Amino acid sequence: MTPPQNLDTSASREKQIEQLYTQAEVSKAIIDKLGASLQEELGAEYVEVPLKGKKRGLEKVDAYLDGDLTQLTDVARCSLVCDTYEDMLGVSEKLEGQFEIDEKLNTVEDPVDYHIGFRSIKLLTVVEGHITEVQLRLRDIHDVSNGKGHEIYEERSTIEKKMEHEKISKEEMDNFDDLTNQSINLYDDAIEKYNAKTPGIKIKKFREALNDNAMGQKPVEHSATAGELDEKLDTMKSANPSEPVVNSKPAQMPESPKMNARPLQAPQPSKS
Repeated sequence: MTPPQNLDTSASREKQIEQLYTQAEVSKAIIDKLGASLQEELGAEYVEVPLKGKKRGLEKVDAYLDGDLTQLTDVARCSLVCDTYEDMLGVSEKLEGQFEIDEKLNTVEDPVDYHIGFRSIKLLTVVEGHITEVQLRLRDIHDVSNGKGHEIYEERSTIEKKMEHEKISKEEMDNFDDLTNQSINLYDDAIEKYNAKTPGIKIKKFREALNDNAMGQKPVEHSATAGELDEKLDTMKSANPSEPVVNSKPAQMPESPKMNARPLQAPQPSKS
């Protein structure tokens, strides 16, 4: 595993935690300032999120990251909420032009099953040497994740944690599956609502996108008005000739994982 965070791994765990959170505070101050600027410049709503609590962070490290603090990349995090997918692509391109990006995960175009319907563009952004998670969301998805979607996620996670240590009852397993379907349906309803009111790129529903992913097909549909994206991005390039234009074509999709995969990380940064 490559260590994203630049920590002194020879130091004690307590010292590494102190170093990680000191770096995160510096990074957060910078990203908060940038977020306010992007909100004014591009119209994306900036959602400031406090640093991940140390207790929650250590639980995640021990449960999912083999106790490796260098792999914890969302101590400092934030969200930018956009009205359209084209706006999300524009904000993503802006960030990629200003910062080194350690990893980019676009689950609008390349959904992953353990997010149980949640869709976003996640950028692990290097800010002053510290990895900061920047999540770009559609407003309709954001509204779900800040409400019923998060409630379902927390209830489902409780069962999941129990599953890791003991055998659960059939009733609990049925409830787990039902919560999974509820979550997917909620986010799919948000996508359907978005597509109905928004011209331009149409986003496919979660399971349909996963299936298309497995078949090597594009999980977003470019309608006749999708050319507006190219025109908008050409305008951005003219205003900022040193910055690259976003590629509106989805990247080649890898094979989709099985639908019963364990959710590895919480896609709800504003709540943890």
